Amino acid sequence: MKKPIRIKKPSDAFIMFWHLTDFCNYNCSYCPPWLKAGDYHMKRKEGMPTDEEIDKFLDRLQYDILANGRRSHIMLSGGEPTIHKRFGEIVHRLTVDMGSDVCITTNLSRPLKFWQELETLPAGMNVSLHHETTPMDKINEKMEFLVPAGVQIQFNLVCDPDNWEDGTMKMFNGLDPKFQKYIHAWPLHDNSEIRNRHIYNYSKEQSDWMKHRNFIYRATRKSEKSKFRQENSFVYFDDGSTSTIKQINETTFKSTGQNWFNGWKCRAGQQAIDVNFSGEVWSSVCKFVKLGRIDNFELLNDAVLCNRDICIHPMDLGLDKVAPGQPEFENFGKVLNTV
Repeated sequence: MKKPIRIKKPSDAFIMFWHLTDFCNYNCSYCPPWLKAGDYHMKRKEGMPTDEEIDKFLDRLQYDILANGRRSHIMLSGGEPTIHKRFGEIVHRLTVDMGSDVCITTNLSRPLKFWQELETLPAGMNVSLHHETTPMDKINEKMEFLVPAGVQIQFNLVCDPDNWEDGTMKMFNGLDPKFQKYIHAWPLHDNSEIRNRHIYNYSKEQSDWMKHRNFIYRATRKSEKSKFRQENSFVYFDDGSTSTIKQINETTFKSTGQNWFNGWKCRAGQQAIDVNFSGEVWSSVCKFVKLGRIDNFELLNDAVLCNRDICIHPMDLGLDKVAPGQPEFENFGKVLNTV
């Protein structure tokens, strides 16, 4: 099998993943405990950003990092991000004042009225469908409003190999057929505290179904225009061929073990940041290098040398990275060795 040797972003657009809260109103058994318990949200732990810190952070984005019209792709997540008291205001400022492409990851549990009354809708939504908790009739109801409003929808259908027929397939069949083309089959990973989380085991039949659904989803995204301008990083292989992460399919990329970047140089912390509900700012979703706190962080000037087992998150996968011994891209700087 050919192996990737370099990954390159198509532009200098800044990427940010912002976990607004660690509380979720759902309690899915396979979800990591730190993404739903609400220790910071409920103030059992100190560190949840204050209003003053959030204001300072938004100003830093608008007048420094995103100054001069720099494009940005911003993902708001949680927990459940819509629970944050300033959710609507944050979406509006990022979108209207900064021109950012804002996408959210949500369980879409808030009622239809909540979405209808928002001043500004996010450009995109990754809607998580959980067989343990998601009422599909309510999902269909909200889609009738959100899709015509121009929101780009991706359903992350959580595929549980141990509850395939009564869980995964029941959810799929419960979604209105006209919205099924937006389904992205989402493989489960173990929910340990360790960041090097491994994918569940799926049968060939299950894997083939997931690949087929993701093929349909990619074809749909290609044919439908939206206001959410998502980037698609280039992947260079050792046989001289080039593709994109979306063409390969992120699920296939991970399930075939092509997301092992230990020892690679990566521009995490330069091209992207991960903002935690604790107020900490990290170089990437994999929590590789701590950059500071939300009101005083500094971006890295140099590449980092990855010491992670595997790369899981789509944001991290798409950052500039180079395998050992391969020519570097421009603007890498010297290597920051944190191994």
